Amino acid sequence: MKSGYGCGASGGVQAQPTAVELAAAHAQHLAPTAAQQQHVQTARSNPALRASANHGNPPIEATAKPGVFSGAGVVAAKAGVKVSEPVAPKAAPVEHKPEPEHP
Repeated sequence: MKSGYGCGASGGVQAQPTAVELAAAHAQHLAPTAAQQQHVQTARSNPALRASANHGNPPIEATAKPGVFSGAGVVAAKAGVKVSEPVAPKAAPVEHKPEPEHP
């Protein structure tokens, strides 16, 4: 039974990729470098960097060198929106027209 949401439901949003998105999807992609792969492995082994431990507030924002998560060159994360929270787009301002006066 279809609920009106999800794959195959009628009346949903008919979103299609743009030409730029299609080009990016078909472009040649490079494999991660050894340093990038090592960075991922080092990050995975640090429990403080897991979302289940930090609840979407990672302790670091950026690193100067791959695989280095402490010391010089590591930028501490600032308080703000959690990583796991989607950022809602700002709504366009609503223009209110004055009501016509009745005699």
